Amino acid sequence: MCILYKVHGKDLKLFMQVGFMKLELKAIPSSEQQKIIIDKNNLVKVYLKSSPVDGKANRELVKFLAKKLGVPSQYIKIVRGTTSRKKLLEIFGFESKKTLYETLGLSVQGFLFEE
Repeated sequence: MCILYKVHGKDLKLFMQVGFMKLELKAIPSSEQQKIIIDKNNLVKVYLKSSPVDGKANRELVKFLAKKLGVPSQYIKIVRGTTSRKKLLEIFGFESKKTLYETLGLSVQGFLFEE
């Protein structure tokens, strides 16, 4: 991650090594309410109100997850699946899947978290 500062009128780039986690999920647009669940196969599903037109559902997904996780939306990046329901996200600021899931309010029965 790169942070740009202005020091005495000059740009100074600061590169930081920040932990991140990859999260695979299935987005379900045009739903009646926003919610996030884990199904019986341990697949994360995120229900979104927006329709999948002009990237509206993707923007809602990032904003919704950022709010749930308490991080800026810039910390969440859709790496794969911008035009698909199946998505792969990188979420900065988290270094363990267990912490990420707990922060999202997800509990997984019988699921072993690898550290």
